Amino acid sequence: MARFFKYSVGLMSIFSVMTSLVSCIPKGVSDKAVVISFLGSVEITRAAEVARPVVLGEELKEGDLVVTGASSFVVFSLGETATVRIQPESSVTLSGIADTANIEMGLEKGGVLNRVNRLSKGATYKIFTPTVVASVRGTVFSAYYEKDTNTIAVKNGRVDVSMKNRAEDVAISDGNTAVIKDAVFERPIDSVEAIVLENMTSLPSVIRIDDTEMSGNLNQEIIEKDKEVNRKLEGKIIPKTLGEIKEKYQRIDEIILYSGKVVRGVIIERGAYYKVLTTSGYVSIPAKQVRNTRVLR
Repeated sequence: MARFFKYSVGLMSIFSVMTSLVSCIPKGVSDKAVVISFLGSVEITRAAEVARPVVLGEELKEGDLVVTGASSFVVFSLGETATVRIQPESSVTLSGIADTANIEMGLEKGGVLNRVNRLSKGATYKIFTPTVVASVRGTVFSAYYEKDTNTIAVKNGRVDVSMKNRAEDVAISDGNTAVIKDAVFERPIDSVEAIVLENMTSLPSVIRIDDTEMSGNLNQEIIEKDKEVNRKLEGKIIPKTLGEIKEKYQRIDEIILYSGKVVRGVIIERGAYYKVLTTSGYVSIPAKQVRNTRVLR
């Protein structure tokens, strides 16, 4: 009888703890990846299925390939862990989203904006590009990959970046950006990056999806915020090609470093650091690393 009583008390204790844990999950907050907003052309390819348009409110699955067109984006919630926005003209594989405590996404091209809530002990959140791995604990940041160049901008928090092709790591703290290709250049986050990340800082900290009306309102708010951000970005967009830089500034500067590396763009500022606008964004180069410069007409 005593053994039965102890066994019963044990089961009741376990049940009580489980009930307590469940009650801690905010009502209406899903622990799955759920689409909360999108605009324009956004397609999902799942396993061997044919690519199809995304649907508002649908659950994304591990292994999904998400591709966005020009002037398009999609925002999805990862429960209480994070909110993610895939930027225009991007290709992202959701390689690990089944367990929201261990998130992994593969960025093949384009950009991803992230707002990661503070992760529990042992939890991970990683963005893989073909050349680097960006790992975070809790932060708001953007990750872009174009033409073998990674650009990681951190609004707040910290992002640790590991190189795949060499034994080199870099820690990017809040208010800073790292441009990573053949070398790592760190600089303060620029106005364009900060404005773009307003898309994430304006979102509520916890996304509830149980109320259809609230979900519809949030979708509209995200779209309106996107319009506001685009208005702020007018005249501040980074040129995509050297031709665009030359058209705007009537020259291309070539900066030769003592290391042998050559940077092409336009020199915006000179001093202890050279601030250079390139097709990958603004690069800050210590003057002591510059061997010489010349103008390409």
